[in-house]
Amino acid sequence: SFEYATPPVENLSEPMNQRSAPPSLKNPASPPSGVASIREYFEFSNDMYCEVDSTGQFIYVNHAWQISMGLAPDDMLGRSFVEFIHPDDLADTMEAFQKDLAFSQTFINRYRNKSGGYQYLEWTGFFDKKAQRGYSHAREVTKQHRGRRLLTMVKELQDKYIQFSYNGDMLFVQILNSVLEMTDARAAVL
Repeated sequence: SFEYATPPVENLSEPMNQRSAPPSLKNPASPPSGVASIREYFEFSNDMYCEVDSTGQFIYVNHAWQISMGLAPDDMLGRSFVEFIHPDDLADTMEAFQKDLAFSQTFINRYRNKSGGYQYLEWTGFFDKKAQRGYSHAREVTKQHRGRRLLTMVKELQDKYIQFSYNGDMLFVQILNSVLEMTDARAAVL
């Protein structure tokens, strides 16, 4: 079973333009020129952004990881992104990572949060071969993913157990071997 938890975070009542940048901007990785201002921009986003080196270790994460997943920069920096992936999603995630993602492509996997539960994340990203760094953007989509799964299950049940037929005058609905006759505003079980 999956856990969905949003940990408490301080200073969320302050307007975005008055928040001070979290300490994750002060991580040990020295960004290439121009990246510092991009990182500052990412700090004020509600979406999760991260940067990994050529070995897949986090060298930058923005504050949204703590808001969405409970993971502070110290929980992630220097660790491999693979450590947080649900074991059942590892092969598909590695395949997507190896394909040199472009921001037009997305994939979904489960990622471990601070409390040890898993949340669904939708990812986009790319690997800059020249800089030997991967840049990714993730959104927490657990509720949406569960909703899609529920709709799929309902559709499968409908396809398996409900049949509709219409002869021009009457709509027949067969549900689990019972037939309902629908004529105008009345229904009768046959």
